[in-house]
Amino acid sequence: MKKTIINYNQAVRFIESLSNTAASQKGRDVEIIKERLRNVKRFLKFLGNPEKKLKIIHIAGTSGKGSVVAMLHSILQADNKKVGSYTSPHTTTYCERIKVGDKYISEKELIDAVNFLKDRMDEYMQRDANISNYTRMPRKNTRIESHSSRHSCAFAFFESRLSLNFFEFSFCLAIYYFAKQHCEYAVIETGCGGRYDASNAIKKPVYTIITNIGPDHLDIFGNLKNIANEKAGIIKSGVPLLTGETDKRWINMFKKELELLHCYIAILLKKINYADLKNIETNLNGTSFEYKNEKYNLQLVGEHQARNATLAIECANDLKINNIGKGLERAFYPARMEVISINPTIIIDGAHNEDKLQALLRFLTPKTYNSKPNKKYLIFALAKNKQVTKVLPQLLEFFDVTYLTRFSNPFRKVMNYSDWLTKFAKSDKNKLYYKHYAKDALVEILPKLKKDDLLVITGSIFLAGELREHWCSEEEIVKNRKSIF
Repeated sequence: MKKTIINYNQAVRFIESLSNTAASQKGRDVEIIKERLRNVKRFLKFLGNPEKKLKIIHIAGTSGKGSVVAMLHSILQADNKKVGSYTSPHTTTYCERIKVGDKYISEKELIDAVNFLKDRMDEYMQRDANISNYTRMPRKNTRIESHSSRHSCAFAFFESRLSLNFFEFSFCLAIYYFAKQHCEYAVIETGCGGRYDASNAIKKPVYTIITNIGPDHLDIFGNLKNIANEKAGIIKSGVPLLTGETDKRWINMFKKELELLHCYIAILLKKINYADLKNIETNLNGTSFEYKNEKYNLQLVGEHQARNATLAIECANDLKINNIGKGLERAFYPARMEVISINPTIIIDGAHNEDKLQALLRFLTPKTYNSKPNKKYLIFALAKNKQVTKVLPQLLEFFDVTYLTRFSNPFRKVMNYSDWLTKFAKSDKNKLYYKHYAKDALVEILPKLKKDDLLVITGSIFLAGELREHWCSEEEIVKNRKSIF
């Protein structure tokens, strides 16, 4: 068949358009999401089960899973393993989701993969699906078949084959690409939750990690117990589980999941002992720490990255992977407390929940800088479903000037001007500004920045990626297949 998608923008536009093939997860019906997961498994089988050709490390958790993916990818590559990784959402451009070695998927490779998979999806949906055959299918306990009942029977058949939505297609594309590239390992991050996430179509990973349990996506899952239960869903029979969680409630939930799978808990479940993590030092140049008497260095900044690194270290050790220190030093992940400039200091961070914003504030202490910032600016946008009421007053108190704004992602509801007025009704309006277009805020602040000033851009990975383009454009990322400028 002739390739109908011929450029990068068309490929991305097609993938994004798949968002309209299924309702959002909010208010989701359990039976529907179960069927969607079964559908992803059937589609992978239709493709020849490319996931079975890969040694997959599957990672879930509220915070840190993307950074752990990046660290494990770098460690495996440093040990001369051919490795692919899949993360979401992307920072600036779609290709950042899918990486093999030190390069994102290329423009041509993405175009070819999208053309191939969309054609396979057509075949999958229509395979053996001559509707005239199914309108004649007998129905149990029915002597006379009406037209409507025959139609229902045919509809039920077609409902068992569903068009893939945006995330399902993206996940399958990544798996297909990794297999085609003959990767040995693939490090996969869940999208939302875990149990019914499309990535949980992976039946037998070689290793699973649950970073932690925290209050995010409460609009979908309701409470922390439900969140923990969703994350526990990636646990598989006979597959090692590593976690950085310390709360006994959630540890016991993981144990219960292992019991239901008739697994040896003492053998498969490993918890990080943070008493082994010592001498953490972090500044604008990176992070250093000791773990089990070994010294490590990261270019990623923030004390939390040392904790994330312990998960990568333990996983690599369990899988008998070498060159861990070398891999950690090289690990990079855009818009995660990324220092764009030193003088003035400009930091871009995709923090979007209480835990991540608290980690950012902990990093923004006087010891991080050679001297106290003269003036501190904040550009902040937040998705409407995020609950960060505890940390918002701290942000306002820390920064001298705050620009509230929006991000441009059309698939996410964003806090608007009236929402902010409600939250900050009693705040000092003299230091609060609002811009409908985030780049207007950036353009207004940049000329004002002096050598000892600080600018932080945070609240959403979509905002971070949008404004990061000022320094590293989408065109450069696609062309160079890297996000480092």
